[in-house]
Amino acid sequence: MSENPIPPDAAAITNGCGEQIKQQLDELLDLFRRRLLDDKAKNALIDDLRRQIEPATQAPMFRELLHIVDRSSDPDNDLAASLGEEIVAVLGRHGVTAIPTDGAFDPKLHRVVEARVTEDLPPGRIIKVIRPGYRIDSLVLRPAMVVVSDQGVDLDV
Repeated sequence: MSENPIPPDAAAITNGCGEQIKQQLDELLDLFRRRLLDDKAKNALIDDLRRQIEPATQAPMFRELLHIVDRSSDPDNDLAASLGEEIVAVLGRHGVTAIPTDGAFDPKLHRVVEARVTEDLPPGRIIKVIRPGYRIDSLVLRPAMVVVSDQGVDLDV
């Protein structure tokens, strides 16, 4: 005599379970997909924040390297000049760029060290660069030190 492991009334109970299990699986699958998308969105946000703060965390080291570049800019010493150029190239590979100095003075990017009277240039034009400036993205590591044109108008009348 073989025994049936499922009682006769159990078949009636399990008939509705298949749909219930399928519904629960669908709900779990939906939840999994939403959480996966949420994780991707969080990871994208984390990557974006990392890209934003990375320049600020690297800035102190970049500023120190720029001081080395300044000290190695001796035109009579080929080795020192070469070292300075190499450091500038390495900084460039990390997103550090020279601040443009071929135009009008911008107080966010330039620091005036001298104003010279000129008749052929409008006031505020950069005439000479004393020390180049550098930035990484929108973060100014150091402003360019420049000489600008002036009209020689005495404002203390």
